Amino acid sequence: MEIKYHCSLKGKKFYKVRLIAGKEIFLGTMGECKRFIKVHKEKVNKHLSKNHIVAEEKLDVLGNRI
Repeated sequence: MEIKYHCSLKGKKFYKVRLIAGKEIFLGTMGECKRFIKVHKEKVNKHLSKNHIVAEEKLDVLGNRI
């Protein structure tokens, strides 16, 4: 996932969260986008662990490999 600048509105900057494939899945401030990615990854990891699938790599809140 990546965060890209979208626009400014009344002095506030808005960003998009995009999947690697290019699909935009969220729009918000930088803080909101970082929080969205964090919560999204937590939900995905919870789902994977419920189904006994182990993720091979650890990612930070922006989707970068740790």
